[in-house]
Amino acid sequence: MNRLENIQTFVRTLGNQFIKGEKHFEDDVFVSPNVSASVADVYLTVDENGRVVSRLTSDVAADLGISGGAGNFMLRATYDTDNDGVVDKAERIDIAVRNNSGSLIPNGSVIYLNGSTGNRPTIALASATSEGTSSKTFGIVNGNIAHESDGYVTVLGTIHTLDTSEVVAGTNMWLNTVAGQMISVPPQTPNHAVFLGVVTRSHPTAGSMVINIQNGFELGELHDVSITDPSNRDSIRYDSSTSTWKNRAVEYTHTQSVASNTWTINHNLGKYPSVMVVDSAGSVVIGDISYVTINQIIVYFSGTFSGKAYLN
Repeated sequence: MNRLENIQTFVRTLGNQFIKGEKHFEDDVFVSPNVSASVADVYLTVDENGRVVSRLTSDVAADLGISGGAGNFMLRATYDTDNDGVVDKAERIDIAVRNNSGSLIPNGSVIYLNGSTGNRPTIALASATSEGTSSKTFGIVNGNIAHESDGYVTVLGTIHTLDTSEVVAGTNMWLNTVAGQMISVPPQTPNHAVFLGVVTRSHPTAGSMVINIQNGFELGELHDVSITDPSNRDSIRYDSSTSTWKNRAVEYTHTQSVASNTWTINHNLGKYPSVMVVDSAGSVVIGDISYVTINQIIVYFSGTFSGKAYLN
């Protein structure tokens, strides 16, 4: 076996192992050299940017068709097809997380971020029932994660380990009201719609899904909408002075507890409303209305009484 074949075997055999320091391939066996690592044909190390790279001598680099002579090189593979040290392609993005929820989080569960511990974000089961459990929906668990253990969550791309047997390929999936679960139809308001992705293979254990999480927005989360103390039957109106949409009441009920022939009503509706007045017995009373401002009226009557005024 020549040197190039040795190196190819080295790369194939290495698999997912990260060998750091003075390890190299010699006579088809991984050994610790008696000489310094700098003279070994090939070994793995970590460069100043934290990348796992292969160390090659100039003649080995030439055998592999890598220009530049001796030095550190990213292992050439489908993720770095031009060998420039930058990932060109990836099927998915997985993030390391910590489960401290109190119980096992099973494979395929939809999770949200709820904090951090050490250098890991912590996760909990997401649910469409509330803003707090849906707005931070982060990804789908890739493999079971036991309590107080680390694991991986796929946040973007294709995952191949799901049970998708109940739906057909091409089905859109949404966050369910059942914690951690998915559903094939958006949940009904007032539940929160969070799009998760599209099923690409229907299978009970090796189902595939392309994940691209898109969280729906509340009305008050839009950048040009300002909601303050919302009440039943409020409307949304545009305020050109601030270039924002604001909530405002469309109707107002005034209660006149003290009998009087002059009712001053501060309604704050921002308009000149229509007015209907009734006395304490529920009979309609006609008065003279003075529109002082768009937020205040005064109603004059021929006699004193108490009752209610309805403005809209």
